Amino acid sequence: MSSSSPVHWGYAFVDRPRAGADRDRAFWAAVTGTEVSEPRGEDGEFVTFLPPEPYDAVLKHQSLREGRGGTHLDLGVADVEGFARNAAGLGALTE
Repeated sequence: MSSSSPVHWGYAFVDRPRAGADRDRAFWAAVTGTEVSEPRGEDGEFVTFLPPEPYDAVLKHQSLREGRGGTHLDLGVADVEGFARNAAGLGALTE
């Protein structure tokens, strides 16, 4: 089974509880040698870790109101429904 739409970009997200967001963002910026972008989102819950030129920004942080956190990927595709069907056929769980 093949995807009807290739991935044309992707981001990795570090998801962490809001209570420690500043500390977590500082940690990940130090580990990756990046700068933290200005927060965005309704509650300032998203930041991007900005690497020096010529590298691409591919790591982001999301602060969560609830839950322990984890990681997730955001993938950009032209045909979202087809891509999701293909992924589900390969065993992915979609919600």
